Amino acid sequence: MATSTICKLCGKTSPIFYCKTYKIWCCNVCFKNHTSSCKRLAEFQYHICKRHTRQVQGYCCKCYEITCNECAVLNHKGHSICSIPAGLRNITSENTAAVSKDLLAKEIRLKSFFQKCHANFPEERHCLVTCIKEEEKNGIAGVKDELILHLENIQKFHLSKKALLNEAKVNFDSLQSNNFSLTTLSRWSHVKRLLQKCNERFTNCNTNVVVNLMNVSDIRQLFRSRVM
Repeated sequence: MATSTICKLCGKTSPIFYCKTYKIWCCNVCFKNHTSSCKRLAEFQYHICKRHTRQVQGYCCKCYEITCNECAVLNHKGHSICSIPAGLRNITSENTAAVSKDLLAKEIRLKSFFQKCHANFPEERHCLVTCIKEEEKNGIAGVKDELILHLENIQKFHLSKKALLNEAKVNFDSLQSNNFSLTTLSRWSHVKRLLQKCNERFTNCNTNVVVNLMNVSDIRQLFRSRVM
């Protein structure tokens, strides 16, 4: 049975319906739109607060997180909390253009970082082998292991950040393909959080990772700072 009130998902005053399968209260328009998101709702359950098992009704603009009323008070104290319709209104063409530009900039930065780390590797290899032999003769143990670990860390950093960016792009590209408010807001939030993670990983990346592997003194400094 439908009752007229404000729909928490779109903000319009309309008869409210209940989906027994996914436990969502919403207006008829949102009710029809949510059917295209049933598979995603079943998989991710982002419409229900995992802590309090109730329908989400608000949005934290600082954490990029859909939240229930109780979590908004307990876990987002002092944050900017708005309604779900207001959160959707923040996804303007200006904001999406800025995110698209940010994604592209991060891809270029990551590519540049990886190329810088691996430029002229055949030539670097000879220099590295020579330096390793000299250092091990001088009693600096574990040089080869440290080098391998160093190069593996570069590779892991590159792959993990590339995976984050790819996931962000997939979610960003799918924003326009869905009319259900919670799905759109969930994907937008996921993109913003992934971009934050990318920033954190670049910030926390060891600056010693980018080292001139053709410069013997740089290599020795790297080894001695990591081994000794």
